[in-house]
Amino acid sequence: MALNNCFAFTLLVLAAGVLNAEPPKGPAMEKFTSDGAFFTATIPSDWNKAEEIILGRQEKRYGVDITAPKMAEGAFTNISLLYFGPDHMMFKTYEKYISKNLEMPRKKKGEQTTGPRELLFNGRKALSFEIQRYEAIPPGAPKPAKVLIYQKQIVIPAKKGFYVVILESPKSAAKAYLGIFDKIGASFKPNL
Repeated sequence: MALNNCFAFTLLVLAAGVLNAEPPKGPAMEKFTSDGAFFTATIPSDWNKAEEIILGRQEKRYGVDITAPKMAEGAFTNISLLYFGPDHMMFKTYEKYISKNLEMPRKKKGEQTTGPRELLFNGRKALSFEIQRYEAIPPGAPKPAKVLIYQKQIVIPAKKGFYVVILESPKSAAKAYLGIFDKIGASFKPNL
């Protein structure tokens, strides 16, 4: 009987410790400075980083794409932080960028776009829009899955060129990453 009481007491102490534990604070973060020092931001240190420096300089598109470590529905969540120079080959203005991104010539049931809506982003005027569209995952597979992808974009005009902060995730996982996206966005500092 004393053994059962001791076991029950131990379980009670462990349960109290779990209930009083602080929630995780999110991923560890590190400072990122773009090639050309067009912007800085704080990004998760355990996410995969892809920065195309040589191609970026040629295209006048500078920045980083970061990918979450976990997949949902066979697709990863990505956050992109970008600067488009005024001499970018395709997008010379932020208006053209937004217009091209919101094009949906053959909209399927469940696909939609919103915006652009004006907002204040770190003290600067910006525009935000959202897109939901189906994508084949994995691309090029004989029988790919049709996954609804959610995208949130914030476009920040600059004196020269413009900045874009993008969240792209399977719709089913997007809500879990909005907090990280907001935290990265709050640290985003344009230098133009």
